[in-house]
Amino acid sequence: MSQTNRIDESFYVRGVKCAAWLYLPANHSQGPVPAVVIGHGLGGVREWRLDNFAQAFRAAGYACLVFDYRGFGESDGAPRQVVEPEMLLEDWRAAIVYARARPEIDPDRIVLFGTSFSGGHVTRLGAEDQRLAAIMAQGPFMDGPASLRMADPIRLLRLMVSAIRDLAGERLGKQPYLVDIGGAPCSNALVRADEADFASMIPEGVQSETRVAARIALKIMRYRPGQSTPQIGCPALYVLCEYDKLIPVKNSLKHARRAPHGEVHVVPYGHFDIYSGAPFRDVLNKELAFLARAVPIGASSQVGSQR
Repeated sequence: MSQTNRIDESFYVRGVKCAAWLYLPANHSQGPVPAVVIGHGLGGVREWRLDNFAQAFRAAGYACLVFDYRGFGESDGAPRQVVEPEMLLEDWRAAIVYARARPEIDPDRIVLFGTSFSGGHVTRLGAEDQRLAAIMAQGPFMDGPASLRMADPIRLLRLMVSAIRDLAGERLGKQPYLVDIGGAPCSNALVRADEADFASMIPEGVQSETRVAARIALKIMRYRPGQSTPQIGCPALYVLCEYDKLIPVKNSLKHARRAPHGEVHVVPYGHFDIYSGAPFRDVLNKELAFLARAVPIGASSQVGSQR
């Protein structure tokens, strides 16, 4: 085990290897412990500050499994950098299966942690997998059409043209046509600097791809995970950013409030503020408090899975 108390592991989805970090708390030798499965948002990889959350959850007594999606980061898979919601959900399901099979982990006390785009994934899975103990979503993507309405129409049109070019190239066997996730205010990036500080997501010294296949601009239009909230059977924490310029907080609030066992916090930050500094600590404290209530350390599986 390394100095960061994590183990390099992997699991497979349709024969393709997904790279993962496994964090085991000191108390795991006393019997199976609850675990938090963590995946990043749109185009993100583990190195983009997910280790900060995993280390904190581990210190509180929870195992953590942090993984890269197929085609991203250290995971295998081709073509690279393609964001396809249904494929990402497959990766999440495989990660859950892997976590449940680990002898150190209580299979009935699995918590999902999603951020930004993956906040939508854990929402979908919370409605689908009734065995989950809890879900947590921060700055979650809940409704594609609502998010697209926030975009500048001219830039949106240009992104749609890029998306069509990308899909046309796919049919011809070409490599994905990539667009920047973050860019200058005048750019056609998915996230412009005047909307959110995407660059702050990437720690100094981390080298990774910061582009994704343009087709996501069209895929987003049909992805509406917030519609699943009424079917979520486990405790659900939603942390929404009041000054989010990428995801409409009022729309997200409407969806989050429909979760039968939901807890909602609206915090005074922008979309990428909550990954470092005081905003990170504020949001993390809310998440740790929720975990302590919903899936307490040392409790039986029955406590963690109460509805």
